[in-house]
Amino acid sequence: MEEETRAREKSEVRAVRFSISEDKMIGVYSNVARITHSLHDFTIDFGTFIPEKDTFEILARIKLSPSHAKVFLQALRENVASYEKKFGAINVGSAGGYESGQEEQKKEDLTYIG
Repeated sequence: MEEETRAREKSEVRAVRFSISEDKMIGVYSNVARITHSLHDFTIDFGTFIPEKDTFEILARIKLSPSHAKVFLQALRENVASYEKKFGAINVGSAGGYESGQEEQKKEDLTYIG
């Protein structure tokens, strides 16, 4: 009987609820990201370019285990595919900027991931 209960609990899909505080509800805009890794984790720094200072200000640092980073990558791929199916292709060009023929890339529009 006890084994049957455990097996049922393992097979049930449980709904996970996410909560967000009022101060985080608006979010933070980032136009730059830096990704680094070590043996034990991946670190993603999200930031924004400040033209007046000619610097990138890091707004948030997220650390992920290697397995969580891989799951995150898959989830991001699925979400980008879903977005493109709904809204059309996202064109980033060869250097992560504008496609040729579009407005010239400006420093404040720079997205860096690397």
